[in-house]
Amino acid sequence: MQRKKSLYDILICIGVLVFLCGFIAQLGGVSKESKGYPLFLIVCSVLLTVALLAKSIRNYKREEALEKDPNFVKTLLVIISYAILIAAYIFLMDKIGYIIATLLFVVVSLLFLKVRSIPLLILLPVGLTASMYFLFTKFLLVTLPGAAWFGF
Repeated sequence: MQRKKSLYDILICIGVLVFLCGFIAQLGGVSKESKGYPLFLIVCSVLLTVALLAKSIRNYKREEALEKDPNFVKTLLVIISYAILIAAYIFLMDKIGYIIATLLFVVVSLLFLKVRSIPLLILLPVGLTASMYFLFTKFLLVTLPGAAWFGF
């Protein structure tokens, strides 16, 4: 059981590192004055993820060989499909706007997690989207993407 956990930890660490590389690639378009704090957070995240990856690899090597995990392929497909969902969310945010993209993303995520409660499928996405919109636009003064075809 522990060996499976270590393997999943290794896969997740690799996924997080790929995700952080995406952030690093986007820093090229950011002004020099604005790069400092995001770069600091990314470097800290990379260092901690590499440390966790090294620990997971050590644990994986240390453990005795167990029979092959029958759920490995299924779990890997779940991870890949959710990563595709996140990529679609990021892509659609500029196309249909933050509010609609986030509402859709949260609803699909809840359905992905097999949540079937109708009140939860309505209240959580609306509450989360509204609170994040308020936090970013009113408190942090960040302009969120609006749908180009809505004219926002």
